[in-house]
Amino acid sequence: MNQASNIDLRYAGLGRADERRVKLAATALAAHQLAVRTDSWDGGHCDLLVLDSRDEIGAKALERARTDRIPALDLHRPERSAMQAVASVVWLTRSLHQMLREREGGTRMATAVANDKSPMGLVEFVTRGDLVGKPVMASHGSITIWLIPQSGHVLSHAVGDALNARTRMGSPGWRFRLLEPAELSPPPAEIPTSLDAFFMEAAWRVRDRLPAFPEGGYHLRDWPDLGAAAEFSEALPIVRALLRERANIADIVRSSRRSEQDVSACLWALAAADILLGRKADASVDVAPKSEPAAGSIWSRLVARLGIKRNS
Repeated sequence: MNQASNIDLRYAGLGRADERRVKLAATALAAHQLAVRTDSWDGGHCDLLVLDSRDEIGAKALERARTDRIPALDLHRPERSAMQAVASVVWLTRSLHQMLREREGGTRMATAVANDKSPMGLVEFVTRGDLVGKPVMASHGSITIWLIPQSGHVLSHAVGDALNARTRMGSPGWRFRLLEPAELSPPPAEIPTSLDAFFMEAAWRVRDRLPAFPEGGYHLRDWPDLGAAAEFSEALPIVRALLRERANIADIVRSSRRSEQDVSACLWALAAADILLGRKADASVDVAPKSEPAAGSIWSRLVARLGIKRNS
């Protein structure tokens, strides 16, 4: 990693002991030629955040981190192991160093793919037509995960792999491969996380960059497993609206009081999790006129998979 100076690390909602550990970890990063200054979060932008989402200020900091895409380390995460329940200086140093490496790599990747016309991973997964609802091995760079809808899990060899994969689902360059039944016994990896929560978090991170979900009538066949993504309370009114009745995007926006951007992100996530159902638009569903998608486009593939008919 190139030498970085004046990295602004803020902490929010931590106890005094954790604050001391964060400061010690920041000092230890000097061994990696990283100059990090630490201070309590003041509500503004920063380069890194360490927080405890159980605290009111920590929860606000986490919301700001998601909005501004600030790398954030939540010391209260369900997937943290018991050994990490009390954040040690060593663990904090390693975690912060990894976050900075990913931050630098993400900047390079964003520059490299600025003109890349291939779809982001989440969009490609939904629109390819042969992946949703099937066991799939997904790889991006050195990260590999296994998407197993039959059990509702994402499997990985390390918790960090699943977390990193979520942040990369908004990038192109993913490789997807259907798994044979023989590859599932024994399971290809040991660490499970919720498939529904994985896609919801991935979509929510990039909701401002996701293409609009195609118009049509939608509803859910089941309540998504968002227990591991419980902090996404903004998504719950959208989910409730989809469970009540079939509706188009405008209906869902009105019912949930969320933005079209938020609704579209949820639809991408729920489609990827294979619990979103679509039907042909008819007179009872007010769908704005749209031009037909070009043959072979991502829209035509999605329309074919969900059985949506656009008005013209």
